[in-house]
Amino acid sequence: YIDKIENLTVQPYYKEAKFFRNGFAPVKTITNKWIFVDKLGKPVNTTQYDSFQETENGKYIVVKNKRFGITDLKGKEILSPKYEFVQACSDSLIIVKKDGKYGVMDYQENIILYYQYDQVNYNPYSGIFFVKSCGRSRKICVKKK
Repeated sequence: YIDKIENLTVQPYYKEAKFFRNGFAPVKTITNKWIFVDKLGKPVNTTQYDSFQETENGKYIVVKNKRFGITDLKGKEILSPKYEFVQACSDSLIIVKKDGKYGVMDYQENIILYYQYDQVNYNPYSGIFFVKSCGRSRKICVKKK
């Protein structure tokens, strides 16, 4: 990384580097794992991830050993990578897959809809979850507290 006047601020130790957001950036190490660094290039987390994906609400979905979790922009784990699937739905709700079934939880891992569905989809415009189980579909509205 270089600053605005082209001074090298982070040494080229990494195979790949992504953009900084709020002072932190994901970088790929020489072992092909992803970590998060600050603007000086110092790692801010010890967990190394196989891959990551930025969400629309400013978090990262991270993958480690084929398990999914979520971190904040600083690389701090909000949800450890222990789920079969994770999808951030809103600023407060997440669709997760555990033991082959889908459910919904918040970022504090409070269960909103138990892991009992074959499929869960979320409509961000209406705030409604569409769930499917045993071939039957229905919609569920989750109200914020």
